[in-house]
This record gives sequence, C-alpha cells and structure tokens, in this order.
Amino acid sequence: MTNKNDLRTRRTQTQIKTSFLKLLKKEPFEKITISQITKPVHLSRRTFYTHYVDKYELMAVIKRETLSTLECLSQQGTNEIKNNDLSDQTIFSFQLVLPYIYEHRLTFQALLVPHNNQTFYYELRNLLLRIINERIHAYGAQVTAKIPPEYVQSILIDSLLGVLMVWINKPVPEKPAEFAKIISQTRLLAPLELLDFES
Repeated sequence: MTNKNDLRTRRTQTQIKTSFLKLLKKEPFEKITISQITKPVHLSRRTFYTHYVDKYELMAVIKRETLSTLECLSQQGTNEIKNNDLSDQTIFSFQLVLPYIYEHRLTFQALLVPHNNQTFYYELRNLLLRIINERIHAYGAQVTAKIPPEYVQSILIDSLLGVLMVWINKPVPEKPAEFAKIISQTRLLAPLELLDFES
C-alpha cells in the first residue's frame, strides 16, 4: 500500500510541477494562481495544498531539486577526472549533465524565461562557477594571470550559459551526445577559430 501511495504522490506532484512550469513559460510568476495550476490537470486546490504550502514552496522545491541533481551529476564527472585528459573529461562531464537538461527542458525554459525573476539564473551561474573552480583545482591548473580572474570566470560561465540557453530553446535541439561534442569544441577553441574567413 505504501508503494502505491508513494507512486500516486509522485505522479500528482509531477502533474502539478508540469502544469506550473508550462504556465511559468507564458506568464509572470506573480500572476499565476493555484487554480490556474490545478485546472489543466484536473486536480483540486485542496490536492495542491496537500503537497505544497503555496506556489512559492512549489517554486523553491523545483529549483532545489534541479540544482541538487545538476550538482550530483557534475560531481560524478569530477570523480573521473584523473582517468581522462582535459578534452575527454570535458565531453564526459557534459554527457552526464546534458541528458538531464534535455529531459527537463521545460524546467529550464520556464525558470530561465526573461519575464520572470532571474534568481534561478544566478543560482545556476553560482553553481557552475563552483563546479568550474573545482575542476580547475582538480586538474592542478590555475587561471591565467594575463586577464583578471573575474573576467576569465565570466567568459567561461556566461558563454556556457548562453550556449545552453540557445540549445534548450531550439524547437528541435540536438541530442545530448551530439551537443556535448559541440559545446566541448566551443570551450577549447579561441573565438577567432570559430570563424571562417574568405581568402
């Protein structure tokens, strides 16, 4: 009985989250009502409040679960660093994280949509910053002294986030394995190497 109840709870929570995220893509968070969330999935307001205190808790849960999963997947990649060179490890790390992002595109699209509060963007950015710094340390490397470190970090993180946002918002995005190779190439090439100049 407990397993059936757990399955029912997870299914209901998934319905609530999916409905909420679809709304969040189209409407500002402040304007979303509980009825708007529950009506499309044929649930009552009472059912919603059985699982969440309010929409703020729902949002917090989604953010926490998303960031926690990304961190766990990234940590798996970090643990394999010593057995791979930089290029192989970069692809390996993305191959762990990108399938999750691909499968949960709706979550990232909704949380990163411009018309909503950008707190998730900065939470994600801070997570990536921490992960990148851990990778730099694990490789025994350090940021070049040619450029102030805050600019190097911005180049690494903001360009990565920009590419990811283009990918998740494409109508038909590349499969994770293909995109892992693309993003790995962009990380290892200088900007001018991405251009072809006519002779």
